[in-house]
Amino acid sequence: MQGNGTAESPFIPESWEKFVTAVGTDGAYVSMPDGGGYFDMNEIAPEGGKYIYTRCKVLNGNDWEIRNAYNICFQNTSGSSGSTINRLHFLNGFTDSSPLLNMSYCKLNDCKFSGVIAGRANNAALTNGTYNYCSMNFKFIDEAFQVSQSKEGVTCNYVNAVIDHCDSKMTADA
Repeated sequence: MQGNGTAESPFIPESWEKFVTAVGTDGAYVSMPDGGGYFDMNEIAPEGGKYIYTRCKVLNGNDWEIRNAYNICFQNTSGSSGSTINRLHFLNGFTDSSPLLNMSYCKLNDCKFSGVIAGRANNAALTNGTYNYCSMNFKFIDEAFQVSQSKEGVTCNYVNAVIDHCDSKMTADA
């Protein structure tokens, strides 16, 4: 992995394993390689059921995508300092056991999110975080019906969202 994790020389991970190590490093600066790219979770973790813990200070995604995550939760564990995540896209995810993102105290800027949220009534797409200039497209099925589990924990600024509840057994008032 290139760089040493400082603002002047951020980690530049070239593989999924190095990405997980870099974003899990407390206080690190991480920058994905220029030009975009993707991690296909169907190939990396086809059985799903994983947590990816973020402890880095800044992650510049450079339009990289994390595709096809199945019951994989990206969770901030850096405490109240949070992380800033820019231009990293979480596309075509599916979860019926936990939120796709649990980003307490994090700021996500210019990110894209899409996927299917299923399962129990309190399952949600996102838990906490500040979302600035993001794009969201979620379909809710079964009893899942909410973008966030927390009324106070999610802040959305200039977010474009398409929310499809057509297959949900719940109502927005439930």
